[in-house]
Amino acid sequence: MAKPVRFFTHVYNRGVDKRIIFLNDNHRRRFITTVRLSRLSHSPSVAVLDNLINRGKITPKQINKAEKEFGPPILDIAALVLMENHFHLVLGEFEDKKTAISKFMQRLGTAFTMYFNKVEKRKGRLFESQYKSVAVMHDDQFHRVIRYVHVNPSNSEFSKWNEQNLPDYQWSSLPSYLGHPEPWINTKHIMSMFKDKDEFWEYTKSGIRLPKSELLTKKLRLE
Repeated sequence: MAKPVRFFTHVYNRGVDKRIIFLNDNHRRRFITTVRLSRLSHSPSVAVLDNLINRGKITPKQINKAEKEFGPPILDIAALVLMENHFHLVLGEFEDKKTAISKFMQRLGTAFTMYFNKVEKRKGRLFESQYKSVAVMHDDQFHRVIRYVHVNPSNSEFSKWNEQNLPDYQWSSLPSYLGHPEPWINTKHIMSMFKDKDEFWEYTKSGIRLPKSELLTKKLRLE
């Protein structure tokens, strides 16, 4: 039986000095794998995690086995999106895991920084020193923040992403909500508030090209 979620938190971080942190799809795939493993109770140490992935011990086909080996999760991933120089996550914390988000974010940031610095032959911090977070206090905020995360790729007048092709943006949890589920993304919380995925998509589309001041309430803004 799934643990009850205590509350949700919108989390955001970006590259130090707003630098690009995802230079290619390999970086994005590695970050998502690191998200998956860092949320597990017995996630391996950064060094072990790095070694496992580099040696091909954890491949896309083996990731479900790794989930069982290192699980169970310490938190829920309700939504995520990767942009060039930042990422957003909506995380659900369990009643008995009140420090889960800080632990998860430390694992994630350290592991990905080590990987990035190694492959790009650099040193030093990759992310801003402290991630930003805002607690989601009620249903309307939850709706808004999930929508905000998913429409992020379209949130620019120069973006190629729109209501026709946004569901194809693969570096987001949106496809999981629209018929291509990933077992590590928990869509049940938000989908229980909509009649079906079509209603959810109509609501999501309504946020495309909206200014941040209309997408999120002032209390939920991070940037």
